[in-house]
Amino acid sequence: MVSVEKAFPNKVRVRVREKYESYAFVMKGADGKLQYVVVGDDGTVLAIENENRNNIQNDKNNVEITGIEFKTPNVGKKFEPQEGYDAAYKALQIFIGKMNERGMGGNFVRIEYGQDEDYGGNWYDSAWFKIETAEGVLLQIVDPDKRTEEKAELALGEYVSLTDEERLHGFIHVTDVYEGGTYKDTTVRYSPNEAPALGKTQE
Repeated sequence: MVSVEKAFPNKVRVRVREKYESYAFVMKGADGKLQYVVVGDDGTVLAIENENRNNIQNDKNNVEITGIEFKTPNVGKKFEPQEGYDAAYKALQIFIGKMNERGMGGNFVRIEYGQDEDYGGNWYDSAWFKIETAEGVLLQIVDPDKRTEEKAELALGEYVSLTDEERLHGFIHVTDVYEGGTYKDTTVRYSPNEAPALGKTQE
């Protein structure tokens, strides 16, 4: 429910907004089987399901999220990432928001978050999103928690610019360019065959 408004003399107007399922975090249940923590567009845990299905479009799945560790979820409460994953979760929310603005929810299947083995948050350390699409092309966004909106727009813009044939394979790679430890630029490119390294470009 969004609001209740009394209209004199004897009417009441009620506005209702159904919470929209945006994505689902994958976890193992007590029986070892996969479960899906369904999160709404406002960050609320809407359900914990055994199958991944969208409540608005039953023929579609929610975007699956892996790699971001989180606290025990409670339906009706805000989703809470574990310490150290707040920036990644915020970046995820921004990317999902940009994706939904473009009406592209059905184009993306899974988002995996990862980090360098000895990740410490230094300029030379790298984290990333690997984003699987329904068609086949894979998006790689390096350090998604930095310049998040710009990187989301670059990645989605490049995806839209591809031909139907190009979307069947290859990689869209968004990364930062550094020179001597100083940030210079953020770039995007499409690679039809070889996966670019999951790291920054150093000049």
